[in-house]
Amino acid sequence: MLTMNTETLAGNDFAETALEDAFNSSLASAVDDQDFWEFTSPEWIYFEYINSVARLDQAGQVELCTRIEAGFFAEEMLAENTDPLDQKTKKDLDWIALDGRRAMDHLMSAHLWLVVGAALLHRHDGISFEALIQVGKETLVASLQTFDYTADVSFPAHAAKRIDRALSNEVSVQAE
Repeated sequence: MLTMNTETLAGNDFAETALEDAFNSSLASAVDDQDFWEFTSPEWIYFEYINSVARLDQAGQVELCTRIEAGFFAEEMLAENTDPLDQKTKKDLDWIALDGRRAMDHLMSAHLWLVVGAALLHRHDGISFEALIQVGKETLVASLQTFDYTADVSFPAHAAKRIDRALSNEVSVQAE
């Protein structure tokens, strides 16, 4: 079985290339597996969508993370503010919170390939592909919540490590 060594990945070009190589390798293996999917199956359509979303470079990831952080802060200010806000301030905070949610959606969409790549690696481990995707997507969201964009680790490296660990745990739980 092909596995990803995510323990040594850091926020550099080599790490991004290693993750994409692992994804492309697992995809090539899955495409050769004729019993896995038909090209009109929901899995294939889902993969086509994921592959159509542009990948982000480190600067793009940081920019989205700062917007997400600002959105979280704006939501906290709106929720915790006991004093009535003037209409302009409330409107500005609502817009910043919405922009943060949009940035989070963009970051998640741009990294769904990590989920599919890890799920493809585990597709013969006795658990359905859909279940692997679900666990991977939940872990991707959780990865964002623990990600520190100021550290020297890229989001794909951080998320891939967590996703691979979560899928391995799910497979071992299902095997028991």
